[in-house]
Parts: sequence; C-alpha cells; structure tokens
Amino acid sequence: MNEYSRIGLFFAIVVAGWFASRHYREPTRRTTVWSAVALAAGLGYLVVTGLYKDSARPTISHGLAGHILLIAAWLAVPFAIGVAVERHFTQRPALAVAQVLMLLLLLSLTLLTSITGYLPPLPNDVISDEVRAVMINRFEILHMIVLPSAIAVLLAFWCWSFRNRT
Repeated sequence: MNEYSRIGLFFAIVVAGWFASRHYREPTRRTTVWSAVALAAGLGYLVVTGLYKDSARPTISHGLAGHILLIAAWLAVPFAIGVAVERHFTQRPALAVAQVLMLLLLLSLTLLTSITGYLPPLPNDVISDEVRAVMINRFEILHMIVLPSAIAVLLAFWCWSFRNRT
C-alpha cells in the first residue's frame, strides 16, 4: 500500500467516524471509549511480554503484539478524530482541537515506539563497549519506560475526554 492510499484511507476513516457520530451518537461514543480500552489492554500485554522477554531466545509474541497495536491504533485514532470533530467542534472547539492533537500524538508515539523496536545495534568496530552499554541503556529506558508510559497517559486522556457528559 503506497503512502497516498494510506493518507486517503486515514481521511476516509475520519469521515466514517464523523458520519457514524452524526447519526448514531451514543453507540459511536461507546465504541470510541471501548477502542481506547482495547488499545490499553494491548499495551498492557506488550508491557508484560516486554518485561519477561529473554534476549537469548526472543519470542515472536512481543513483536506481533506491537504490530497489532500499531494497526489497531492506526484504525481507531482516525475514527475517534471524526467522532471528536463531530461532537465538539461547534460547541467546544478548544476541546475538539485538544482531542485531535492528543489522538495524533498518541498515533505518532505508537509509531515511534514500534520503530524503536527495529533499531539495529551498531557493529563492534564502530563504537566502544562503554558507548554501546550507554546506548542500550538509553534504548531500554525509551522503548520500555518513557514511550509506553506516555502512551498510557494519552490513552487515559482519551477515555476521559470521551466520557459521557450527561
């Protein structure tokens, strides 16, 4: 799939979310909240498989779960953007803009986290062992603590911002 078709699909999902929210307001809101809960459960599974991963015998479940989480986020975020724009743009535009920015940040952090899992180690003749140890430490802090924590906070904000305000 080339980049233009991905961009077109992204905007088609945004329009589908807007249309669904316009005609089926409450079921669409619940679907949006439950998609955030499902993404949080996927993130929890990723954290568990990442913590108990053996570097000598890597398992495929962590990488596969990362791919599934990225695809699910790529489908759920534009739908939620369409719902946010339809629900709040006329009455509360600041909330709609905050939700859209939060959702785009969530998608970009999910993508960044999945990309960091593919960073290859540098050859031994390029860097020393001390520098390699520092690089591995920074990778583990970024990939295993900082980015998943930021994603968890954004998922919590997603659930909070789409709560029922009746």
